[in-house]
Parts: sequence; structure tokens; C-alpha cells
Amino acid sequence: VYDEYEERVGKPLATGMRALYRYELALYKRYADIIFVPSYEMAQEIPQLRVAKVKELPPGGEPVDVPASPSPLNMFYVGGIGAHYNLHQLVRAVQRVPSVTLTICTDEDRWRAVEHEYDIRESNVRVVHAKGSHLDDYYARANVAVIAVDPTHYWSFAVPFKLYEYVGRGKPIIATDGTLAAKVVSRNDWGWTVPNEEQALVNLFERLNQDEQEVVAYTNKVLADRSNNTWRARARAVADLLMKVQ
Repeated sequence: VYDEYEERVGKPLATGMRALYRYELALYKRYADIIFVPSYEMAQEIPQLRVAKVKELPPGGEPVDVPASPSPLNMFYVGGIGAHYNLHQLVRAVQRVPSVTLTICTDEDRWRAVEHEYDIRESNVRVVHAKGSHLDDYYARANVAVIAVDPTHYWSFAVPFKLYEYVGRGKPIIATDGTLAAKVVSRNDWGWTVPNEEQALVNLFERLNQDEQEVVAYTNKVLADRSNNTWRARARAVADLLMKVQ
């Protein structure tokens, strides 16, 4: 159990859950034929798992058609904000390129806790609070999605669920170098990877705002791949593997 978890739930609960996790892992090791994990990188964080039993099963997304014009550059971020979701570099970079926009969708309470850290008054950055199907109104206005976080150890093996939601909505992705999300984006040719540095982000935003064909090309690649990254496709993969071990 990582420090982030202990910070969220408190030390007493985290201590008890550690014992439960070890017990569960012992059961998996003894009885499981296949252990599905969101990423192989995550499996490497759990030494109790036998590599031969581990199969990668990332999250899925559902195809929803929300097309948007490829220019000007309108970006959308959905997710947390705070200690492990540091968006300061992203926000400052967007504010330096007035012709682009960024919409941040996050939990209202989390935003209130960090609002003082972000000066977005009279800027091209706005914060909204939406869930479920209400997100699609914002997806329809965005031509690029963003996963810009500090490349901490946690993000080296964790795959954000929203990455596959972005794919399902047909949005190419900007991801931070040094994260597993960036590896996934790069491996699949789904968008751009960039250091989580203000100037590097500014350079990318200015380039994309001037070259809509680059956005179009990555959008087409995401659209072509999204049917292979649905929850139905994940279920088929599980069924095929389980049939082989019977």
C-alpha cells in the first residue's frame, strides 16, 4: 500500500488493509490460473505475483461520437486535482497561448481545496463539474484530451481510466513523459508525449494550433483503434484466455 493510499484513508485503516492484501495475494498465488492486472508495470510492483500467471487487462471505454473541429486547439482534462494531480504547469502554459482553451472537469470539493493555487480569472482556462453523460457536452467542444501530471512513481505503473474514455470519445491525447499513460499513447500512436514543463507545453500548443492536420491525423488513429479498446473487447480477451486454461 503506497503512501498516497495511507494519506487518503488514514494509517489505522491502511495498516489493516495491508494485512488483507497480503492474504489475498497468497490466495491468488496458490489458486488462480490467471491474474489480470491493469498493466504489467503494476504487476512488477507486487513481488508476490508469479509473472507467468499475470496477464495485462487495461480499462476499456465505450465509443461515443462527439466530433469537434480540429482548430483552434480546445483541450479537455477530466480527473482529479491536488497533490497527485498537479496541473500548475499545464494551466500556466495554456494561459501563455491565448488562442487555445482548456476546460478542467474535476470534483467541486477537490477544486475548492486548491482553487487558491490557480489564478484562472479572466483567462482561457475554465473549471467545470460534470459527470456521466453530461461530460459529452464538453467532449464535443474539445479536439484534444490531456493527461498532464507530475511523473511520480505512482504514475509510472498506473493507467488512468480516463485515458480509455478519451479514446472512446475519439480524442487524441497529450500525456506527460515518464508516465505509463505516455507509454500507452506513444505505443499506440494516439497523440503526443511531452515533459511536464511549462515551456515544452507552450511549444506544443503553439504548434498544434497552427497545424490542424497533426490533430486530424492523431484523431483518425484514435478513431480507428477505439473498437479494440472497449469493455466488450476486454471481456472477449478474458473469455479467450480462460477458455485456454480449462
